Amino acid sequence: MGISTYTKRPVIVDIISYFPATFELILMAGTLMLLIGIPLGILSGKYKDTWIDHIARVISLLGVVTPSFLWAIILMLFFAYLIPIFPVHERMDETLDPPKIVTGLLLIDSLLEGNFRVFRDAFSHLILPGFAIALPAIGNCARLTRTNLSDVYEKQYIEFARSYSFSEFKIATKYAFKPASIPTVTIIGLDFAFMLGNAFLVETVFVWPGMAKYGVEVILAKDLNGIVATALIFTIFFLIINMFVDFMRKYVFSEDIVLIAIRGDAAGEKRSVDDDGNVLFLDEVINVLDDDVVPAIGASVVEIMPIQEFASSAIPNDWEEIIVVDPSMNKWYYNGAGTESGRAYISYTSPVGSTNSAIYESNSPSHVILKTPELNALGLNDVRVTFDWEAGGELDPGNPAFDYGQLVYSFDGVNFEEGSERFALEEDGIMSGTFDEIIPELANTRFFLGFRWFNDTNATTSAFSFAIDNVHVEALPAAIETELNATTSNTVNTNNDVYFASNDSGSIIARIEGATQDLGCVEMTLTGSGTDLITNTNAGVDRSSKVIEITADGFDASNATYDLTLFMTTDELANFNSMADLQIMKVEGSDIDATTSSNTVITGSMLEDLTAAEGYATFKGTFTGFSSFAIVQPVTASVKDVLISSVSLYPSPVAQGGLVNITAKDIVINSASVFDVRGAKVIEKKFAGNQQVQLSVATLQSGFYFVRLNNDANKTFKFIVK
Repeated sequence: MGISTYTKRPVIVDIISYFPATFELILMAGTLMLLIGIPLGILSGKYKDTWIDHIARVISLLGVVTPSFLWAIILMLFFAYLIPIFPVHERMDETLDPPKIVTGLLLIDSLLEGNFRVFRDAFSHLILPGFAIALPAIGNCARLTRTNLSDVYEKQYIEFARSYSFSEFKIATKYAFKPASIPTVTIIGLDFAFMLGNAFLVETVFVWPGMAKYGVEVILAKDLNGIVATALIFTIFFLIINMFVDFMRKYVFSEDIVLIAIRGDAAGEKRSVDDDGNVLFLDEVINVLDDDVVPAIGASVVEIMPIQEFASSAIPNDWEEIIVVDPSMNKWYYNGAGTESGRAYISYTSPVGSTNSAIYESNSPSHVILKTPELNALGLNDVRVTFDWEAGGELDPGNPAFDYGQLVYSFDGVNFEEGSERFALEEDGIMSGTFDEIIPELANTRFFLGFRWFNDTNATTSAFSFAIDNVHVEALPAAIETELNATTSNTVNTNNDVYFASNDSGSIIARIEGATQDLGCVEMTLTGSGTDLITNTNAGVDRSSKVIEITADGFDASNATYDLTLFMTTDELANFNSMADLQIMKVEGSDIDATTSSNTVITGSMLEDLTAAEGYATFKGTFTGFSSFAIVQPVTASVKDVLISSVSLYPSPVAQGGLVNITAKDIVINSASVFDVRGAKVIEKKFAGNQQVQLSVATLQSGFYFVRLNNDANKTFKFIVK
């Protein structure tokens, strides 16, 4: 880096001499920022809009708007002049002997030497300049923490946690603070950069022998080598801090939120709620990741908003009136007398006569929207909106500025999009009817509905306006995919919870969760469909004709372990013998029927049987690698086989360590082989052509097994070890 023209020394020597002082000062400031700013923000967010919040916000605002050099002067006046309790220059008292230099940080070096007097003195010298640098960052940190924490406390999972009697301390520290800290941690890196910049003036005020003060002096001396060295060191320090912050975000302040399932339904099953308020019916702790949407599946229509009848004279709970143009005289009213009873309608602010009438003042321009609460259709299809309406308005449909009512919708509650229909006169008299339409844009969204009344000032007379009643919103859940060659793909990262639905219909195919590695782009294709059972003798199973092929292009996807859930319709399961015996089979290779027990994995079990209520069941297993999957049941001998051969096998179930007795009337038994449900041979025993034999099951675990006599596939019988 050359020689400094200011100090007449190598620049690297100057860096070694001055940088530890600045580094120690910034560490002190950063520590103060975290120890004061974050707790202050937590208190402010936790007690939002209380006196605690107001005081904390004032402190934060003062910290943000006041520059560090001014804080340096204020602190010096108060704690060095008026109340002289802290030193105001250099790193330590001149009368003390400095410790042996090891790190260059006086606090650490004095501790290593055991010199506590120097430690206390050096610490006292750090307080005022550290506070001067930290105060703006403290204010910024507190404000960010408060804002983020306030938003988190409005999330639905916080309400559910409270309903489950979690302590406020646990809610604040475990469920609220962690997600709220993610943006704050991101900004901390920038705050460190600002503190480095503030150090230039603060070190000058406190005569602090650090790198920042050195930077000011070399700038004034026009020492190019010193200037470059200062800029380079500060840049490297800034990059290191931001890399550390990125590490903290990824591995410490992860966006994953783990919630204990919350009991809340009539049947007593556990419910969990994700960050977006979606209810998940699971009997286990769940991971909420990446704003995943849990789709509703099955045959039951989902009611998003019950019928709203406007039976009160006040605006319904959580509904809102939005004034786009000052309505002047024309406003929304509710549950009027006579024909307006139980309706929402537009009328004068002071209705004419003794009853409220849906009559508007045409010369009073208005644009008023009656907005519903936010409606949640995430994971739902075919959102249907129905309501009864009656409308008058201006008899001039050819004029783009005529008077009318209209259904509108919004995804943010502020910006509204027009529906397809305007409710107004088309001929003499008042028009009425029932709106009943599916609005495709609302599928899989959170949205607001709005009922808009618009009128200009072109009408010559007052007329009937706009009235609505019986507002109702419902949607359909996703179906189970049954169509051959239906394909979909999605990116699956570590521990993602992803549902796969066909690209065309949105019907559910499968679900992947809990992957131990990033799987990359995962593609699912239905390569087989139907309701038949297909026997795979080599694997010892009957499989479903529905086959799902899965591929993944992740770097280490072939070695990743993951949980796979398959969705099967009632018809697809109708020909299986027993739902409780069904499992998932994974094969290697593209030909599912050419596989043998050596390259076949059979595992998992039925997760949920909703065949009676919703028309489907789910099966879940844990797998490694990707290939083709199907639902299977073990191959068992038919009743005909047993009768013809006159073979009896008993007892079943048989106790562990017991004996299985096999008796054959028409054949002699030369050998018997025992297979597990995966098709793997676990016992093989030869006999001397007997018609009565015994097999020991001492080596077998509990479960289903198959005995094959004389290696004849038609002489295969199931038994149970219990």
